[in-house]
Amino acid sequence: MSAATAPSALASTSVSSGSSWNSASALTTKERLSHFEQHNPEVENKTGIHSTEKIVVGIYVVKELSWFAEKKKLRKQIGLMNELRVVEKHKDNLIAELNSKLEESKVVVQSKDNKGKCVKILKKG
Repeated sequence: MSAATAPSALASTSVSSGSSWNSASALTTKERLSHFEQHNPEVENKTGIHSTEKIVVGIYVVKELSWFAEKKKLRKQIGLMNELRVVEKHKDNLIAELNSKLEESKVVVQSKDNKGKCVKILKKG
């Protein structure tokens, strides 16, 4: 399992004459990895665990990003609703102010009409 045992194991499987590290170095990296995984099954299990961990982390990251997007969307909606409340309140205040001005105008017009009637009555009399 140590690095010292791997070259000798590779050298013993070499087809060429004179089993040595030099002849084993002719093997491709892929062949070396395959040979190492065959003779060390716990490495394969660990890589399987790591790939599973990567998948789980990837799923969590995707979910987390969707949560952040949803949170951003909800905050925007809350902000828009608050802004709408402010606009509605301002509108209600303006309507109340205009209604009071209208009532004042009606009173002024009515008083002018009454004053005119009083003047007409006095002139007749």
